[in-house]
Amino acid sequence: MLCYDKSIDRTLLRKGAISLELISKKQLLAETGISYGQLYRWKRERLIPEGWFIKQSSYTGQETFFPKEQMLARVQAILEAKDRYSLEELAKILSPEAVDVPLAPRELWEWGEIGPDLLAAAEAAAPPAGLSFDQAVLLAALWEGVQRLSLPPESAKDLVYQALALPPPLRCAEGGCTLFRCGGELTLAVTGGEQPPLFGPAVSVLDSRPMSELAGRIKMKYTARFESGPTDESRRK
Repeated sequence: MLCYDKSIDRTLLRKGAISLELISKKQLLAETGISYGQLYRWKRERLIPEGWFIKQSSYTGQETFFPKEQMLARVQAILEAKDRYSLEELAKILSPEAVDVPLAPRELWEWGEIGPDLLAAAEAAAPPAGLSFDQAVLLAALWEGVQRLSLPPESAKDLVYQALALPPPLRCAEGGCTLFRCGGELTLAVTGGEQPPLFGPAVSVLDSRPMSELAGRIKMKYTARFESGPTDESRRK
């Protein structure tokens, strides 16, 4: 099975360790206009991870919920691309398999995946050959966290240096990115599996997000770019 987040840990959800907004199946179908049959066909075709189907008790009995932000983004991406790709091709694009095409930081900025606060630091810290796919996904996750937390530019730049100093393999498309403070220091953790990190009381978690949807979005949006090979700028880096 192709997995993006292999599962969302139900125990952690119940304990409140993960702050996750859910959407019910009924709400999802109404909001997106897709049918019950489409939803479960996409599940069978591995376009939607099985772990995103979360069973919870409700006043009507057992009901299926989904991680709202991820699910709405995934359905929108599928609807936009289903006339251009077969379901098999979409499953491959949305899988967490990394692509072996280096990216220049400025490309990510031009594509809207990172902002100017991250660009200068990324250009200074990027490897000479360019960013790997995992590094590109991680920077996109950092940018989302920076925006949500309204972090100052210097803090954003410091996170970029920390992120690009992490040793490979990162396997970002299968894991998550968590921003936290410990002893007053802002730092990050990258998990390579399905569960987020669990910290002691001395750690203040500021933002935690899976990166599978970011990876799928980048691969979906820039498939033609990845298939064409490195740009001249990537080769010069």
